[in-house]
Amino acid sequence: MNLHNFLTSGISFDEAEEGLEFRFHFLNALMLVSIVATSAFVLLDQFGINSLGKVHLFSSEAYGLISAFVIWYLRKGKHVYMTCAWIMIVATYLVFSSALIFVLNDELRVVWYYIFVVVTYVALGNKYGLGATLASILTVSVAKFTFGIALSDHAYFTFTLSLAVTSGIAHTYTNLANSFFDRLAFNLAQLRDLASKDPLTGVRNARTFYELSNKLIQVGQRNATPYCTLFIDLDHFKSINDQYGHAAGDAVLCAVSNCINSHCRESDIVGRIGGEEFAVFLPSTNAHGAVQLAEKLRHNTEILIHTFPNNEQRAVTLSIGVAQSESKDQSIEDIQKRADKAMYKAKKQGRNQVTFAPSLAS
Repeated sequence: MNLHNFLTSGISFDEAEEGLEFRFHFLNALMLVSIVATSAFVLLDQFGINSLGKVHLFSSEAYGLISAFVIWYLRKGKHVYMTCAWIMIVATYLVFSSALIFVLNDELRVVWYYIFVVVTYVALGNKYGLGATLASILTVSVAKFTFGIALSDHAYFTFTLSLAVTSGIAHTYTNLANSFFDRLAFNLAQLRDLASKDPLTGVRNARTFYELSNKLIQVGQRNATPYCTLFIDLDHFKSINDQYGHAAGDAVLCAVSNCINSHCRESDIVGRIGGEEFAVFLPSTNAHGAVQLAEKLRHNTEILIHTFPNNEQRAVTLSIGVAQSESKDQSIEDIQKRADKAMYKAKKQGRNQVTFAPSLAS
C-alpha cells in the first residue's frame, strides 16, 4: 500500500469531499506519528534515559495500541470518521493529562496541551476546539491549585495566555480551511451542473442523459420494473431557422424544452440529444403511461404560439416515437433505436403525432 492509500484508508473520495479526505489524511498521519512517538518514549524509559513512571508508561502503551486500532478502524469507511476522531481526541487528552499528573520530573509536560488543542480544531472543528482549550486550562488549573502539582504562577499564566492565543490561531485557520473546502465543494457542484446541462435549453445534455438513463435501466432490470423512452423531434424546424434566423429557432427550442420539462416527473430524465431532437427516459413506466405522456407533450406543444420577427405568429408541432423496455435491452441505446424508428414512422405518416414502437417479439 502506497502512502496516499494509507493516508486515505484505501477509500476513494469524490472531488467534492476534499475536506473529508484531508481529515482522513490528518487523522491517519497523526495516529502514525503517535505510534512512533509513543514507541520512542517507551524505549527511552526502558533504557533509563527518560523515566515515565509505571502509570504513565501504561498510559503511553495503551495510547499506542489505541492509535493502531484507529488506523485499522478508519478503513471501515467514511461513516466511521467521527467515531475515530472522538476516540483519538479522548485518548490524547487522557495520555497528556497522565503526563501532567504522573511525570513530575518533566517541567515542559504542559506543552502537550498545545498539540491537543490544535489537533481537536482540525479533527472536529471550532466548537470542539474551543472546548478542548477550556478543558486543557481547567485541567492544568485543577492540577495546580487543587492537587498542588509543581507549576510556578509565572509558568501557569504564560501557559494559559499562550494556549488561548494558540486556540485563536487554530480557530482562524480552521475557519479559513472550512470556508475553502465549502467553496470548493460549491464550485464543483456548479461546474458539474453546468457540465451536465445543455447550455441553451437547460435540460440534460446528451452525455448526461445517456449516463443517467443507463443507471436507471440497471435499477429497472434489478427490480423487474418496466421503463420507456420518448424520442421527440420538432417538425419543420429547419424552416424556422431559415426563415426567421437562429435566434428565433433558439427561442423555440427553449420554449419547447420548458414545455416538455414541466410535464415530466422529477424522476424522469429529459435530454437534448441533437439540434432539434429531445429524449425522455421514463423509469417505472409502462407503454400506456408513456403514450399518454407523449400525447400530452404533443398537444401542449402544439397549442404554444411563438412570435417571430414582424410579429408573425406560428405554432410548432412534434413527432414522437415511444418504446418500452424489452428483456434483451442492455442500454439506453437499445431502446432508443426503437423509439427513433417509431419517430421516423410518425414523420412519414404526416408528423404531429405519437407512434409506438412494436415489441421485438411481435
